[in-house]
Amino acid sequence: MLPVAAFLAASLLARSVDAHGFVYGFDASAPGVTRNIEALDTDIDSLRNPEPKDGPICRGAARSGTETPLSLKSGEPVTIILALSVGAQHVGPCQVDILDADDLSAPAIPLTSIDGPNGCARPPIAQFDTDKSPASGQCPKAIPQNLVTDDMCLHPWTFTPSFDASQLPASPVLRWKWQATHISVTDPELYESCIDVSIGGDATGTPAKLSPRPRKSVTAEPTATTAAPDAESTTTDAEHTTAAVEPSSTADDLEPTPTPEASFSSSSSCTSGQFRCTTDGGFQECVFGAWDAAMPCAAGTKCQQTGTSIACGWP
Repeated sequence: MLPVAAFLAASLLARSVDAHGFVYGFDASAPGVTRNIEALDTDIDSLRNPEPKDGPICRGAARSGTETPLSLKSGEPVTIILALSVGAQHVGPCQVDILDADDLSAPAIPLTSIDGPNGCARPPIAQFDTDKSPASGQCPKAIPQNLVTDDMCLHPWTFTPSFDASQLPASPVLRWKWQATHISVTDPELYESCIDVSIGGDATGTPAKLSPRPRKSVTAEPTATTAAPDAESTTTDAEHTTAAVEPSSTADDLEPTPTPEASFSSSSSCTSGQFRCTTDGGFQECVFGAWDAAMPCAAGTKCQQTGTSIACGWP
């Protein structure tokens, strides 16, 4: 039997193939506004790593102290910006809802969700696929500001919420939740992050340009490619149709979405969202009816198949 220390080290290594992400804000050209955003350049994993199953709401992060304005009306589009690790846009459902900052345990007000096999971290919402090359090459104009690692891209998600405005709390919190099922559909990895907001709107319902809260000064130098896009929207909600980009955006704001089929192996047909172990101990995911490129398990571990689920563990 492995010593406890060795087992824990192996567990951490196994996380190296996991998906990572958090909700960044509402304006990709501005600093992020999610709770605990100050950790972006000092402890990025505290923002983007998976949470325990029974972890605290909003990752246990304290209120930001400043509310970010949000134009929110039922039936009118809203755009949020997701930050996702490069090469880690895996399948799994996600949702956006409103919580009460004064009572986080109160019932949430759902705004939208995607329950299909791809979720919100795959195309068309995520403009990039499982390329593990540096973010400065994949999305040079869509990197989170103040990020000192070169491994995350920003992705706008535009959806049309439906909710009862009379139920909105006085101290609202926008929460994004994601269940990454790329390793196991029965034991998904859980991600959650929150933004303190003040809800308003104009006569047209057009989302207002937001003024992000000030953040503390940092000593770490940002990467040379931290410029981010000024795009308001590129994709829609569960219908997954293309939406218009605000006139202020340009074609260079975000890298173009690659044709998904061009990136995938077509050696055999399969069911999207399916997983299988490979002969070399890694695993593959079925995307758009074809097996994607194989991904490795952590050093010393091997992919193990149990019914429709896979996991990277000791041989």
